[in-house]
Amino acid sequence: MQANMAKVLGRAVLIGSGAIGTCLRRAGAKSDEPVELLNLREPETVKNLHAAYRRAGSQLLVTNTFAANAVSLGDAGAGDLGDDMNRAGVALAREAAGSACLVCASIGPLGLGLRLEDYPAGALEEIYRRQCRALIEADALLLETFVEPREARAALSAASETNLPVIFQIGNTGGGAQRWNRIDALLDEAHRAGVVAVGTNCHHPNEIVRVASYIAARTDLPVTASANAGHPQIERGWVTYEYSPDDFTVSALALADAGVAVIGGCCGTTPEHIRKLSETLGGRAVVPRRAPVITAETVLCVRK
Repeated sequence: MQANMAKVLGRAVLIGSGAIGTCLRRAGAKSDEPVELLNLREPETVKNLHAAYRRAGSQLLVTNTFAANAVSLGDAGAGDLGDDMNRAGVALAREAAGSACLVCASIGPLGLGLRLEDYPAGALEEIYRRQCRALIEADALLLETFVEPREARAALSAASETNLPVIFQIGNTGGGAQRWNRIDALLDEAHRAGVVAVGTNCHHPNEIVRVASYIAARTDLPVTASANAGHPQIERGWVTYEYSPDDFTVSALALADAGVAVIGGCCGTTPEHIRKLSETLGGRAVVPRRAPVITAETVLCVRK
């Protein structure tokens, strides 16, 4: 299946899966623990969610391993479970996928915040190396929601050692002119690492089209995008999201028109959001894009 990844990207629009964390929280996962613990504690709950996305039309299933790294798990007192948690995450997605879907192993940032400067490059790489090795049975590694070039460089270096295809997605880099400089720097890291696709995730639907279009103009690789279901809001003590499946599909159509090759969902999306995406976009050819635009400003940013 791993060999199929590069072949299928960039032809017809591929439908990704939707949110993992917010759906598992809604299903009863404790709010003060990593949802990745459910890979070991409640594997059927995780597998059933993957199966629901498969039935909804997902062609790429994303594992429940986003924060299954030594730092995040260590902070939660579960650092010794990381390898088992990652292997189980891939196995559960694989079992639900059968022969119908590719399995993309999710790897997220470490959530270090101001602590990032306390970690030298070698230490960062080793943390990611351990997680990547435990995810080796996936069809591809999905590095998602990255915003710090230094951390991205470490994760990309570790991921490249596995020889698995790597998809790299940029998170919300904030507002102002510097956001585009940060995106340029992150794209440069991804290009140097030889990834098979680049993209973005965890944006409001209105904003993700702008960011994905910017990325599409600066790469000749397939572009991926997974938006949130709008902004979160509290209703009667429950976290809900503003975008219905129909609303969400409007922005997905705009992403497809921009030449995005893989479209899925991030926070707040559900199997119903993915079902609507599949009904609307499944089998649609990827729109050809113009050659990437490299400006003097971009080159200067990349060399910093």
